[in-house]
Amino acid sequence: MAQQLEKPQKLDRNHETVPPAAGDPAEPGLGPIPPGGLTADEGIGYDAFETALFPPEDADRLRTGLQNAVVGFVDSPGRAVAQADALLDEAMTCLADRLAEQRGRLRESWQGDASTGTEEHRTLLLEYRELMQRLLSA
Repeated sequence: MAQQLEKPQKLDRNHETVPPAAGDPAEPGLGPIPPGGLTADEGIGYDAFETALFPPEDADRLRTGLQNAVVGFVDSPGRAVAQADALLDEAMTCLADRLAEQRGRLRESWQGDASTGTEEHRTLLLEYRELMQRLLSA
């Protein structure tokens, strides 16, 4: 006989149970986000969950640049710090652009479309929630 596991409860700093927040997967009506997010088949054709916050080529370039700055620290500490600062500025710009692009795709799916039904709105809300969770946990 299989044992059922209880969902872990959130605890505050006094180790007392915290009720689920609005939008929590336990909230009736929304349901949990499946492992790995939703697929395009479950939504309206846009899959926010498979779209990385940084395109792989940008992430690789930024990682390599930071690694080069760290390696160059011994020879030129000031230049290494300036390189790291420039890379952080570039990463922030890239992230802002990417988030604006993803938000634009989500908005196009529902703004100005009176025919969007409840199920499409539910799916969109899940996509917004997943994007926010990814951003806040980054």
